[in-house]
Amino acid sequence: MLAFSVTAVAATIQGVVRDPSGAVVAKVEVLVSGAALSAPRTAQTDAQGRFSIDGLAPGDYQVSARAPGFEPFQDSVTISQQPAVEFNIQLTIQAQEASVEVAGKRSALANSDPNYRALRDSGLTQAFNVENAVLNRDLGELRLKSGVVAFLPPVLGHVAIGVFIGQGSLHFVPSFSLEASYFKMLTDETALDEEFDTAVFCFTDGTYQELKSAGFGTPSTSGVEDELRAFRNRMRQRIESPQSMLQAMLFNEDIPNVEAELAAELYNPHSAPSFAAYLHGHRYRDLRFLIAPRGAMRHMPSPEEVGLINIDPGERRDAILYLSHTNAEFQAQTASSREDKRIVAAKHYRIETAIARNGRLTATAEVTFNALRDGDRVIDFGLLPSLRVTSVATSDGKDAAFIQEDRKQDGSFYALLPQATVKGQSYTLRIQYEGNKVIADAGQGNYAVGAAPAGIPA
Repeated sequence: MLAFSVTAVAATIQGVVRDPSGAVVAKVEVLVSGAALSAPRTAQTDAQGRFSIDGLAPGDYQVSARAPGFEPFQDSVTISQQPAVEFNIQLTIQAQEASVEVAGKRSALANSDPNYRALRDSGLTQAFNVENAVLNRDLGELRLKSGVVAFLPPVLGHVAIGVFIGQGSLHFVPSFSLEASYFKMLTDETALDEEFDTAVFCFTDGTYQELKSAGFGTPSTSGVEDELRAFRNRMRQRIESPQSMLQAMLFNEDIPNVEAELAAELYNPHSAPSFAAYLHGHRYRDLRFLIAPRGAMRHMPSPEEVGLINIDPGERRDAILYLSHTNAEFQAQTASSREDKRIVAAKHYRIETAIARNGRLTATAEVTFNALRDGDRVIDFGLLPSLRVTSVATSDGKDAAFIQEDRKQDGSFYALLPQATVKGQSYTLRIQYEGNKVIADAGQGNYAVGAAPAGIPA
C-alpha cells in the first residue's frame, strides 16, 4: 500500500485597490485575517495601488481595507491549492451625511476629499533620468537638458504633478507685434531664453507620458523631494502685506490653491487640458509659464489662456511679461476678449448676517447658480480667507465637502458638489461662514464692509 502526503502550499493574496472612478489608490492599509493565522497580516498599497500578502495556508480569510475619505471595505476569500489569488478592491467614497453644526465647529468634510488630499499630501514615486527632453507648449519650448524628473502617484487615473532638478531652459518668443513690443519694454529682449535649475510641473495634458517616454534609469528622489516641499511651502503661504501689485494678486486675498484647481480639472473629464511650469531661473527666480483654459490670470479677471509671469517685488521685471490667447486660437481666428470662462452663473443670493459686539461676523448664504457646462464638481467662490467656512449643504440639507485651508495659507474657498453639473440646471448651496477683520464699526449702529463677504461663484 502506498501512502501519499499532501503538503499545503503557501499562497499569496494580491490585487489592486481602486476608487469609484477606477483610479488606483496608494497607501491603503490592507489587512488579512483568518482562523489559520495567529495574527492578522497587513500590507500597504504602492504607487500603482497594488498590494501582496503571502505565506497563507489554504482556508477562509477576511480581507479589509481602510483609507481616509473612503468607506471601510471588507469581504471574504477562500484559498484552496492555488499559489496566488487575485483579489481586487474597489473603495467607495465616504458617505456625506447631514449633521447639525454647532457654532464655531467646522464640518468634518472640510478638506477631506480623498483625491484632493492625494494631490495635496502625496510624495514622489516614479523618477527618471532625462536628457534633452523637450516639451513644446504654445509659444514656449521647455528643454530638460539633463537631470531627474519625478512624479506624484496618479489621481483619478491621471498623473498631474512632476518635479525636475538639473539643467533646463525655456525659450519663448511673442508672435504678435503688440505683445512683442510690451515684452521688450519689460525685458529689453525680443525673446526669452532662460536657464533654470528646478521646475515644478502641474498639468492635465500629456506631460507625464511625454517625459516618461523620454526617461531612463531609476534615480534617487531625495533632492527632488526637497524641491517639492519648497514649492508647496512657497505656494501655500499667504502674504498679508504684499510688496507689489502682482504679489497681491497672486498671494493675498485671491491666492489660488494649486491642488484644488487641479482637482477641479481632474474631476471634469470634459475640461480642456492645462499646463503650468514653475521655474527657478538664473535671472528670473520665480518664473511661471501658464496655459490655463479658464484664464492664466483668472482673478483679474482676464480670459487670456497663456501667461508668462515673473514675481520679483521691487524689480522692473516683477510683471506679467506676456498674457494672450493661445496661438491655436489666433490661427483659427477665434481669439476674443469677450470669452466667458465661468463654469457657473449666479442666479440668486439670500444672506443672513449677525454681527457681534466685538465685530465678529457670522453669516449663512444661500446661493443658487446655473451650470454653464457639464461635468464640474468643484466650484470656486470669491470669499475672503479671513472668513472661515464652517459647513456647506446642498438643497436637500445634506452636508457637502469643501476646500478651504488655513487663512494664512492658500485659503481660497471651493465647494464640492456630490454629482457633476449638467449644463443649464440650477443648483443651490447653503454656506455657513464666520470671521473677524471684515467689517469696521462706522458708529451709530453702522458698519463698513472692507470687501464683499458673500460667497460669489467665480
